[in-house]
Amino acid sequence: MLFDILVSGVAIGSIYSLIAMAFSLIFRSTGYLNIAQGEMVMLGSLVGYTMLVTLGFNYYFSLLITMGIVAVLGYLSNRLVFVPIQNRGGQELHILIASIGLLIMLPQVAGLIWGTKTLSYPNNISSNQLALGDVQISGLNFLIIVIAFIIMLALQSFFRFTRVGQAMRAIADDRVMSQLVGVNIKKYITLIFMVSGALTGAAGALFGPVYFASYDIGTIGIKGFAAAVIGGFGSVTGGMIGGILIGLIEGFSGTMISSTYRDLILYGILILVLLIRPRGIFGVKQRRDAS
Repeated sequence: MLFDILVSGVAIGSIYSLIAMAFSLIFRSTGYLNIAQGEMVMLGSLVGYTMLVTLGFNYYFSLLITMGIVAVLGYLSNRLVFVPIQNRGGQELHILIASIGLLIMLPQVAGLIWGTKTLSYPNNISSNQLALGDVQISGLNFLIIVIAFIIMLALQSFFRFTRVGQAMRAIADDRVMSQLVGVNIKKYITLIFMVSGALTGAAGALFGPVYFASYDIGTIGIKGFAAAVIGGFGSVTGGMIGGILIGLIEGFSGTMISSTYRDLILYGILILVLLIRPRGIFGVKQRRDAS
């Protein structure tokens, strides 16, 4: 039983990790908080449903298409909302208010397109049980863990080994210095929004088979946000670790104590972490740009 809880906790935690990484990427590179990331997860689950059920693609192709579509939506949210606000002198508070607007608007738009009924993914995506010696593992949980970790490792490799990824890291570390050495900040921030969109799209398409797709599941973004805070807001690696921790805390507390008090325990631990280490486990000190 403990092993089952561990595996399911890591599986759902992997989804939280993807969301937390999306939060951290945008915050660390731009300095502002886009709290509408949970709604991008919601769109990912619904777009994934359309690709898989309505259009009949296989799950893996649906996942890739979903990541691409939500990446474009991430690009549009930046170009049509956040950039114009900044160009007119808007500050972090105005960006935050705009993201709250998206948080409220996007579920209603999704409800108009997909309706308000809960949509279930096919239950045959990976219904097999995998055997590790005497231990049986849910094939779906195993699939989610493998896909999420492939995405996370690919992202880390992208940042470490490609010029584009290194430029993004440089912007995250010091925007002013990056600008002085000729890095086109606007272009790379646009790419960061697309990468963040792809991450949340993947999270939505992985979430759908475990639970369901619906216009009102954007609250999952709160768990991803909590993961980013515990791991260290602004740290991509911290987001990965924080998501797994949140999944495990949720799984063990919900099963071994009570599902009624699961969120009470989870957010109690979140507040405790903030009291002990406000920047989170892998937190980085934010630089303040002079521009």
